[in-house]
Amino acid sequence: MASEIICIKGIKNGLLICLDSSRDIEELKANLKAKIESAKGFFSGARFAFHFSAQPLSSSEQQELRQICCQHGLIPDDNIQMPQRTSPSSGIKHTSQAIPVSRGVLEEEMEQATMLVEHSVRSGQKVQFDGNVVILGDVNPGAEIIASGHIVVMGSLRGIAHAGLGGFEEATIMAYNLQPTQLRIANKIARAPEQELRRRSYPEIAYISHGQIVIERYRPSRPLAKSG
Repeated sequence: MASEIICIKGIKNGLLICLDSSRDIEELKANLKAKIESAKGFFSGARFAFHFSAQPLSSSEQQELRQICCQHGLIPDDNIQMPQRTSPSSGIKHTSQAIPVSRGVLEEEMEQATMLVEHSVRSGQKVQFDGNVVILGDVNPGAEIIASGHIVVMGSLRGIAHAGLGGFEEATIMAYNLQPTQLRIANKIARAPEQELRRRSYPEIAYISHGQIVIERYRPSRPLAKSG
């Protein structure tokens, strides 16, 4: 688990709220409330379950944390579980059923954390994740996407996108319609030009080259660097 007291991970069936259960319950409650409120309603309607880094909390303490989530529109779902990692000895990823490792995909690539957001991100919303972020929709003006890895938007990116948070300069930002308010990769910043950008008929990708952010037509043959 990350060094954070609370880390919210997006997985296939919902949200996994990972907690450092060695901490005091009041500290956990305060951090959980602050984490959810900072998302400005983004998690509302999502299903969630808890994952404890150490000894599970008591039933009453878990109920206090669950109540905070429910007050902010989240839905408890005990069927959500921490995905199990690929077994190096067998080459099989053990989930609810055995899934063979895909041919041509490196094992470390399969284990990279990625958040999948299955809707557009509205103005005022902020998505931040320690890993890659994929948006199945648009990122509207006034919205912000932050990732320590790559960012992929399967629609229009018209808000703010910050990839490579923490100094990962090989991070990229790709969108089917790249018209951002601001782009950041690691510690490099690029702003949109004053004039209205023409909508492209092809996806574009932004990355760092020779110390500055450049944007070019996305080509599948261009490899992405690993994010960790």
